[in-house]
Amino acid sequence: MAQSGTTPTNPIRVTLSDGTLAVVRPIRPDGAPQLIEALNNLSPQARYQRFLYGKHSLSPDELRYLTDCDGINHIALVLLLTDTDGNELYPVAEARCIRDQYDTSMAEVAITVADQWQNKGVGKHLLKALANAAVAVGIERWQAFLLHSNTAAFKLMETVGTKQSELPEYTAVLKVTYKLHPNLFTH
Repeated sequence: MAQSGTTPTNPIRVTLSDGTLAVVRPIRPDGAPQLIEALNNLSPQARYQRFLYGKHSLSPDELRYLTDCDGINHIALVLLLTDTDGNELYPVAEARCIRDQYDTSMAEVAITVADQWQNKGVGKHLLKALANAAVAVGIERWQAFLLHSNTAAFKLMETVGTKQSELPEYTAVLKVTYKLHPNLFTH
């Protein structure tokens, strides 16, 4: 069942730093075509930063996993541009957290923002909404696997939490844990 937890079911309307209107809402099972299109529109660098390798496609099983989320153990949100009437146009970012099965107060987090929409507040709006949803279901900490060179991701993560640890995972990858601050999240 998609989004049966406390993930917001009503879109959260936001205005980006350039005045563009958007909404944040849960990813739905019928969002697979949008997810494929979004992946196809990412630059090679953005794909590498998100997947830590040059992922080119998603299998049917991956698409099902990434779009059919329960809102409790797997929370996934999308930010879509809208027209002035609030009609959804197309997605420009997605973020998700997946609860750790052994430490249920921890979840792995990931975010992807389309190249042309970076540095406009997209990631900040989306990550704040995801953090609100995570805290509401008892997730207190996020763990992210980040490239050393992805300074934008480190800066973005610090808008929703305090870094607790940073450990080398692979040659160019760090495993970073953040304690979420729920009192910071207002829209």
